[in-house]
Amino acid sequence: MKKILFTLITLCSLNILAQNSSRNLSQKDILAMGTVKFKASDASGIFYYDIDNVIKKVKIKDAEKQSLIKEVLKKYNEEIKIISQTNRQNFSDIDVVIKSMESIKDPTTKSRILKKVEGFIKPIKSEVELLEKELNLKLKNLLSEKQNKKWLKFQNKEKEKRLPAIGVKRTLKYMVQTKKY
Repeated sequence: MKKILFTLITLCSLNILAQNSSRNLSQKDILAMGTVKFKASDASGIFYYDIDNVIKKVKIKDAEKQSLIKEVLKKYNEEIKIISQTNRQNFSDIDVVIKSMESIKDPTTKSRILKKVEGFIKPIKSEVELLEKELNLKLKNLLSEKQNKKWLKFQNKEKEKRLPAIGVKRTLKYMVQTKKY
């Protein structure tokens, strides 16, 4: 009786392990699925806030506060739009370079290209980060402590959604989050 029970438990555990191992993806599997799209504007942190969604997520009830926050977010979105328009050509060039990198096999060449791309994106990203800090300070003055925590959490989720997925680890994280496997 003990042998039968032991054999049954062993077979069940092996079955469970076999099912879980089929979900593990190798680098070849990820590359076979196709590449994850890279957008230079997302890599530099440029995106616009949906004002109504922000108010809903942060749970702002007061009409006065809502109007003030709408005003602040509209101003932020306008400033981001200006940055985006001034760098539109750079973004399209970077996107073309990243797409052409797929055909390059040499890792040293790829790393040099990525460093140059990073050099173009870094100043734009720092400009966007300054705007975000300014926005966070303004909202901190307008929101309660609880609402401010919700805002920061919401902001981090929005930023993470738009991070480019380059490399196997980042691609896996993206696929797990979006359940695209």
